[in-house]
Amino acid sequence: MKEFILTRQPSTPTSTSGQLTFEGQHLAWTLEDVVRPAGVKLYGETAIPAGRYELVLTFSNAFQKYLPLLMNVPGFLGVRLHGGNHAGHSLGCPLLGLERGSDKIWNCAPAVKKVMDLMKKHEKKEKMYLVVR
Repeated sequence: MKEFILTRQPSTPTSTSGQLTFEGQHLAWTLEDVVRPAGVKLYGETAIPAGRYELVLTFSNAFQKYLPLLMNVPGFLGVRLHGGNHAGHSLGCPLLGLERGSDKIWNCAPAVKKVMDLMKKHEKKEKMYLVVR
């Protein structure tokens, strides 16, 4: 079993920043929608609940390429790790980037590639998970 760890910072009024690590090493910065109290969900404006989710590589019809999919996220469907520059690009999905600013990230394609490469390296041998805290 291999785990990616997404460590969140407190939300601003418009987004939630964080860091994605793998085996203790920084991989990328993250950006999500606002973390809301349990049971409160605004479509396209709410981060997924903290927890541990199995990650699988599947084809995304929306992006027309393979991307990591989080399995069994309560109250959400189709949550993927992908690129994007601000919370409006998220729709509940954690966004990845190599650079960050206030309520934004960028240089996303190389960040997504890093995660994809690690998943491809390990997925045939063991299950992969994303831990969100």
